Amino acid sequence: MDGIHVAIDSTAIQAYERKQPKSKSELTGNANWGVKLDSFGNKVKWFGYKLHLAVDTQSELPLALKVTPAHINDGEEGPALMEQAAAKNQGAIFHAGCGL
Repeated sequence: MDGIHVAIDSTAIQAYERKQPKSKSELTGNANWGVKLDSFGNKVKWFGYKLHLAVDTQSELPLALKVTPAHINDGEEGPALMEQAAAKNQGAIFHAGCGL
């Protein structure tokens, strides 16, 4: 694994617990409502979490990851993932999803 090219993106994780109305959702570490655009530009809404990943593009192995409530923006977690991945792979080139 050389880690020269690192991809950063996130994916939705559905929560199988009682959904809260958006108006009553608390900004805690618990599951929350999230919205993301799919490949066709359509809004996808879900209640749960978001898995943020930095992955070596050749080996497809994760270099850094974090699970957050679904409402957390990709841009908030991207820099921390880049720092973690760069610490393990000097001179890495990063490719990120549209949220970063």
